[in-house]
Amino acid sequence: MVAAHDSAQPEGADYFCDGLDDQVEINAAIIAFQGATGMIKLLDGTFCISSPILVNDNLTLNGEDNDTVILLVEGSNCNVIEDLSHIRRANVCIQNLRIDGNRENQSEGMTWGDGHAILRAGHNAIYENLYIENCFTGGIRHDEGDNTKIIDNTIVNCPWKALCLTESFNGEILRNKIYDGGTDPNENVVISCWLGGNHRIEDNIVDGGGYNTQIMLWDAPSCKVNYNTVLNGLNMGIVSRGEGSECIGNTVMHCGENAIDAGGADHVWIEDNFISWVGKPDSLSHEHSGICMNTDYSTATNNTIEYCGKSGIFTGSHVGNQIIGNMISNCGQDGSFNSGITIQIWDPEDVINQGTVIRNNICYDDQGVPTQKYGLLLLPGKGYIDDLVVEDNDFSGVSSIGIKIWGEDRVRNPTIRNNLGVE
Repeated sequence: MVAAHDSAQPEGADYFCDGLDDQVEINAAIIAFQGATGMIKLLDGTFCISSPILVNDNLTLNGEDNDTVILLVEGSNCNVIEDLSHIRRANVCIQNLRIDGNRENQSEGMTWGDGHAILRAGHNAIYENLYIENCFTGGIRHDEGDNTKIIDNTIVNCPWKALCLTESFNGEILRNKIYDGGTDPNENVVISCWLGGNHRIEDNIVDGGGYNTQIMLWDAPSCKVNYNTVLNGLNMGIVSRGEGSECIGNTVMHCGENAIDAGGADHVWIEDNFISWVGKPDSLSHEHSGICMNTDYSTATNNTIEYCGKSGIFTGSHVGNQIIGNMISNCGQDGSFNSGITIQIWDPEDVINQGTVIRNNICYDDQGVPTQKYGLLLLPGKGYIDDLVVEDNDFSGVSSIGIKIWGEDRVRNPTIRNNLGVE
C-alpha cells in the first residue's frame, strides 16, 4: 500500500498509496503520513478509513480527482482529515480528491466537530478541486490560519457549515459549488467567515440550505463578497457584518428572508446585485426585504430588486446611508410594507434616522394585481427621521402614491424635490 522512494512512484511524490478494489483500509498508510513532508500521492481507487488522516507541516496530499475516493467506514464517527497532534500545521495542500463521509452510517463523535471532511488550523493552507459529500457535520472548517485558499471545490449535503474560516485573515473562497449546507439549526450557515477579515468570497454557487444564512461575515471587516450566485436559501442570502466590506454583482434568488442584510457593521458597499423572490410562504422569518440596511454610512447603488415579500430596500434607526440608482419593482408580495423603499423606526422614543439620501431610484409595479403601492414609505413611529434627502426619483409607476408618510410631524428638515409620481 505505501512505498517510499520507489522507482514506480509518481514524479515528485515522496510516498504513494494505491487503493484496492476490495477497499482495504489504509490505517497503516496513515501512520506513514505522520511526519512526512513533500507530496503524498493517492492513486485511483477507494481508500476506506476508520480514523482520521493526520497531516503534518509542509505536506501535499494529492489524488487523481474523482477517481481517488476516501470513504469513512461505518461507525468511524470522526473527521476524515485533521492535524497531527491537533496542533496548527502550516503549508498544507489537499487537492484532487473525493471525500465521502458516509453520513447515514455515522453518529456523534467524542469531541465537538467530529464528522467534518476537513477540520484543521494553520497558515497557508490550500484546499482545491475536492468533491465532498455526505459528512455527518461539516465540510471544510479552518481555524486560526491566514492566507487560506478554498478553490474550485464541490460540497454536497453537509448539514453544518459547508465552508468555515475563523480568526483568519486574507482568505480566498473562490469558485466553489455548494448544495444543501448549513441545514442544522445550530450550525446553520453555508459559507461562514467569523472574526479575522480581508477575505475574498467570489464566484461561488450556493444552492439551498442556510437555516440561518447562506453566506455570512461576522466581525470580519474589509471582505469582498462579489459575483456569487445564491439560490433557494431557507433564510437570509448574504449577511455582511464586517465593517468596510462590499457586496457587488451577486445574484440572490428565492431566499426565505432578506437577500442582502448589512447589519452591525458600517461602511458596507452594496452594488449591482440582482435580487428576486425574497420571502417564501414557509419562511422561518418575517423579514422579507431585498436589501436590509441595518448599518451606518453604507451605500446601496444600482441594484435590481423585484418580487420581495416586503420592501425592496429597508432601513431603520441609522445614520448617513445612501440609496442611489436602484431599480425596484413588484415588492410587497406578502401584503405589508408595500413599497420600494421603507424607512421605519422600531425603537423607543427619540431614536433617529438621520441623513439618509434617496436619489435616482426607479420604483414601479407592472403586475395585473399590483402589490407595490408606494415608491417610498416613511414610518417614524415614536422616533424621528431627520435631514432626509429624496430627489430625482421616479415613483410614477407605483399603484398608489409616490411617497407615503405616517407621522409627518416626525419627519424633520426633509429635502424632497424633482421626484416623479409625487403630488
